[in-house]
Amino acid sequence: MGTRHRKSLLDFLIHMITPEQLSTALTDIASSVWQTTKRPVLLSNLPPLLLEKVPDYREMLGTQSLKQFIKESEAGQDYRLIQHPTQAAKLALLPQGASYEFVDSPRESDIPVIKSERNSEKALIDFLKALKKLPVADLANVQLPVSILVKLLK
Repeated sequence: MGTRHRKSLLDFLIHMITPEQLSTALTDIASSVWQTTKRPVLLSNLPPLLLEKVPDYREMLGTQSLKQFIKESEAGQDYRLIQHPTQAAKLALLPQGASYEFVDSPRESDIPVIKSERNSEKALIDFLKALKKLPVADLANVQLPVSILVKLLK
């Protein structure tokens, strides 16, 4: 084995992150964010925060996801993973002793749509579908001001 290969292997081993180091970083992040905001850290916001503390954490995880690591390691740590009661994709990291409940904000599908808005949108979609059926040569000559499209939505 050449000197260069030995050095790169040594560098790799020196900089290799252990599960304990990753757990410590997760604890620090969860505690720090909780102390300043009284909110958990969304799982989607963790990677850049982790990269600051443990730049090679992804190498340590290998094929395991960050979510899997947190779930498997939280039992003996000062953090835990919480999940939104109705939005399964909304996960967050919270200090072990803290309590937090997600605010259930209305989803777009729960907001009533005024019937006239729906009709206007349908009219615009129907118009665009009709344009789509035109031959390419005719379609190239169609010029519509945006104001016309906006009026169709009103």
